[in-house]
Amino acid sequence: MFTKQAVALVMVCLMAFLPSCISTGKSKTYQELTPEQRAKHERMRQKLLAKFNGVATGNSFKHIPKKSNEDQGYISEEELQEKLARYTGGASNVHFQRSKDGLIANGQNFLDSEGRIESFGFDYSTGDITYLVKTGYDYKIKYVRFGSEIEPITLADVTKSRNVWNVQTVTGKSFNGPKLIPASCGFVVARPGAAFFYKPGDKTYNFTPDEDFHIAYYQNGDIATTGYILLERDYYTNKTSEFFGTLVSLGSSLGINKKEDYKLVNIFDGKTYPLNVSMDDKMTNALSDCKKKSKHINECSTLHRFESLYQVSGNKNSGHYFWRINWFNTDIGPLMVAIEDGVTSLNAMSLVTGEKVTLVERLLGINKFDAEQDANGVVKIDVQLGFSSETIDNLSESYLLKVQENTQAAVKK
Repeated sequence: MFTKQAVALVMVCLMAFLPSCISTGKSKTYQELTPEQRAKHERMRQKLLAKFNGVATGNSFKHIPKKSNEDQGYISEEELQEKLARYTGGASNVHFQRSKDGLIANGQNFLDSEGRIESFGFDYSTGDITYLVKTGYDYKIKYVRFGSEIEPITLADVTKSRNVWNVQTVTGKSFNGPKLIPASCGFVVARPGAAFFYKPGDKTYNFTPDEDFHIAYYQNGDIATTGYILLERDYYTNKTSEFFGTLVSLGSSLGINKKEDYKLVNIFDGKTYPLNVSMDDKMTNALSDCKKKSKHINECSTLHRFESLYQVSGNKNSGHYFWRINWFNTDIGPLMVAIEDGVTSLNAMSLVTGEKVTLVERLLGINKFDAEQDANGVVKIDVQLGFSSETIDNLSESYLLKVQENTQAAVKK
């Protein structure tokens, strides 16, 4: 198929060489042509010129009107909402667990017949799951209510090119960006300076991250039910700020000063809560170019430092913000729990009031914590403290108790 520009170029060439191409048996110049031949040449030239002008302006091609969403096979948001409304009678109050290989719901591996589930968002209270599944070379975003007899429905078709997600919803909406984050019902697509939360059957909510911050790649909380999304500070743009940032990180790890490299922001009203967590702690190390020095010792000459949720050994990289910052929708509203102040404090904060309390404090540092929300919505936290451990059976109750203690202490002062 030739382009308009190519056709036009050929026509120009024909008009340029036409006088020498018209022949009556042997080659003649334009001046040697008879009047009849000259008239024929002029008619052909005018015809070609008219066609050329049509190609150049696009007038010679029939205008093809843009197809409507209905003509292209899309459905309306109202029709999609009707499909979502059919999911009734599913397993409410589901116990979801994240694993290295995917999602576990009520002790069962959650799978899709079309391919591997890459990422997901869920809501324990309804059993809602939205997930990204790889189908051959492309992807799909699907929604289902766990335990429902109705099969998952496709919310969007997705392709990925040069690390950019291209998302086309079944209602005809298009999104693109390097980050794609499923929520329990809907998804977020983010690019530098902008983020879009698509709620199926409803509308799209636009969000602009704060200056010097971007949407964090990993989110350990449900955006749809809490309204909050995690932001990460942009990496240092020059050596001076990097050196200063390193000094602040050192002070933060010792609990001397703050290094608020993360913040939780409400995508609907913009309410913001900075978190005293350093971005440098997300890195892990791996050694290479190793030579065996003795039976139990290897001597390695190269150190690789990179971001990872897991260490080379396969264990969690507990310093990574994904494991350090969690937030949940609870019976008293959204609650955040995080290891802050270096690694000395396990704090909880209400994302409604902004009041923060310290649940566990240890000057020698808190190794890690694991938080899970059970089928009744109760958040249980296991805290590792060196060689000992501590368990918080109910995050909501512990938070309210600490708030009460702090209030009484303030009154006594």
